[in-house]
Amino acid sequence: MTEETSRWSVVSWIVLVALALIPPAFATGFTQFEFLKETLLFGFAGAALLGWAGAVLSGRKITMMGGRITTALVVFALFTLFAVIWAPSTELGFVDSASWLSAAVLFLVVTSPVGRPLRLPSVILAVAVGVIASALIGLLELAGLGLTNEVWDPPGVPGAFDAREFAVGYYAIALPLLAAGVVRGGDKVRKAVAGVALALGAVHLGLCADPTTIGIVAGVVALTVAVVGMFQGFARLSLATGMLAGLGLALLVAAGLSLGGPSPGAANEATALPWVAEMHPQPLEGQKTPRDPRFAIPRIEEAPNWEARRYTIGIAFDLFRDEPIVGYGPGGWWANQTKYPRENEPFVAAIQQRYPAFRAPHNGFALVMTEFGLIGLLLFLVWLSAMAGITITALAAKSEPERWLIDHLALTSASAAGVACAIFTPSLQLVAPTMLLFVATALLVRESATLNDFKGMSAVWTINKTGRRWDTTLFCGIGSLALSFLLIGTGAFWGLTSYYRSWGDLAMYRTQHELAVDKYTLAHNIMGGDGELLLNLAVAQQRLGRMQQSRDDVNRAAELREHDVRIINLIAQLHLQDRSYADAVKAARRAVSLFPNYIEARRTLAAALNLQGRMNDSATELVKLLELDPGDAVAAQVHRELAEYYEGPLDNPAKAIDHYQKALELMERKNFMRDKIETSIKEMEKKVERQRLQREGKPIPPELLPQKNNDGHGHGPHDGHGH
Repeated sequence: MTEETSRWSVVSWIVLVALALIPPAFATGFTQFEFLKETLLFGFAGAALLGWAGAVLSGRKITMMGGRITTALVVFALFTLFAVIWAPSTELGFVDSASWLSAAVLFLVVTSPVGRPLRLPSVILAVAVGVIASALIGLLELAGLGLTNEVWDPPGVPGAFDAREFAVGYYAIALPLLAAGVVRGGDKVRKAVAGVALALGAVHLGLCADPTTIGIVAGVVALTVAVVGMFQGFARLSLATGMLAGLGLALLVAAGLSLGGPSPGAANEATALPWVAEMHPQPLEGQKTPRDPRFAIPRIEEAPNWEARRYTIGIAFDLFRDEPIVGYGPGGWWANQTKYPRENEPFVAAIQQRYPAFRAPHNGFALVMTEFGLIGLLLFLVWLSAMAGITITALAAKSEPERWLIDHLALTSASAAGVACAIFTPSLQLVAPTMLLFVATALLVRESATLNDFKGMSAVWTINKTGRRWDTTLFCGIGSLALSFLLIGTGAFWGLTSYYRSWGDLAMYRTQHELAVDKYTLAHNIMGGDGELLLNLAVAQQRLGRMQQSRDDVNRAAELREHDVRIINLIAQLHLQDRSYADAVKAARRAVSLFPNYIEARRTLAAALNLQGRMNDSATELVKLLELDPGDAVAAQVHRELAEYYEGPLDNPAKAIDHYQKALELMERKNFMRDKIETSIKEMEKKVERQRLQREGKPIPPELLPQKNNDGHGHGPHDGHGH
């Protein structure tokens, strides 16, 4: 054990272990890998804060670098906790707030260490271990190992990340730090480890990111280097030639792989948007047994294109206008995201089978704006602005020696890249990039405060400077102690809930619906307030033919997710079973208004109107459904239903023939239903001819008379409806 490590406190060791362990951590049993990462983060952050609070309570003197900046972030984190009061779900609000609290804790214990402060070379070594493990898992998956994609993951390179996009923010922050580590990581072994990590991280980034993303990251890094050169003098950048060369080469490798490397594969059921249509479960590609992915899988989706990102930004501004001051509270984005259909958006107009319900706005600032309003956004921007301010003043304060120039350049580039990625990825909702970003910014504050001679915003605050005081003990000691227990407790409950929720998801996926009901019930009993979990519970009961038993679950889900069309449509179907047709029409119309492309809601609406005796209105809704171009399989079924309407109660055989013929054209193979339709067409053609002869007053030949059944009454083969 070196002299440096021997003086680290347990708190510092916790930070380093978290940096190395959490990014590659995953468990295929969890529906999303973030569940395990979040559980670990809450536990590590809670333990670190517990050790820090113990030092405060013991009267130990603690120096806080850039005290005002650290305090600004702590105030923002505490505001997210306070906002749980008006969050849509108290339980899930605590989980979302715990993510911000954990990030603030990591920042706090790095800027205000107990014992010897962490230095960049030691942090780089921990980051290198995490990057090597994460990249190796992804590359081994690309080679066909099949370790992480046993159930949920798409084949290929995401590895320990739920999706390709999720790795981008992590590597964008890590690569500048690793490039610095190759130059000044300490001894040869540490430099070699940093070099291996830099190479593997660049390859994995190139396989996960698209060229536009890598271009943005490279542009931000180039701009940062230009700013540093402007303040320090461009000639002095020669001191960082090795670091810049390594980083530039890594980004070139990533860009080359992104442009010409092997295709990483598309997102699978788990990382695409939620299903909204109730189709018959079919085997997924490459699987021999039927699987049912059509339930709510709780993973953060990949943004399929930039149109999707523009759509989510528009939603964020709509929600911000509703609650501009304090926002919807933690978890408010997911609870209210489907409130505004924005049906004219190109992205939405192209979606039918998928429901544009995004768990992440794919923009961290939009998330803060939506959930914490203007107050939260200003608090967050005050922290970012203050940090940027002392960085700029530190660069302008004096010429830095080689070591400091490399460190400052690496930390500034890493922080800037992390903030940039937060604008177009969900990185602030993902553990690995968030954890690394806040540790990097904390180190940047320490470096900048030193270069600023601890003046102004860089001033040093000292806790227990003159010994223990009651206010310090109360607010810093006991308050931190309480928050540490909150984080640890939240992590424990969240981990256990996620375990049972994931078990239920796996049972649903394998069509083991009885088991799914049991596991979802356990998860709900541990931590309630998850409207989507209740939706899944109701869907499982529906698959078992026991939908009535899920009435209370559906109603509670509607309270928690009042704008979710999947839940609203279930309510409409319950009303149909109760023969409350007016209520069914009302609920189905609301579902259609919230997502006009929702095929199943239109079918429910048509059925409710039919049962009310409003046949023309019912047929009108089915015609509107066909205008959505729902695909051959659905269109064939709807044409058949419309034909039955016109054959029966609407008594328009010409239209019945037209719809029957269109249904036949869309059917792919000969089957029993096709035979019935062909028979119906012949009967409708006879009926049209009979009507013509009757109008002209001519006799009707026997072959045109309707067929007789046993009771002597004429009938067509489809007097009813397919509802």
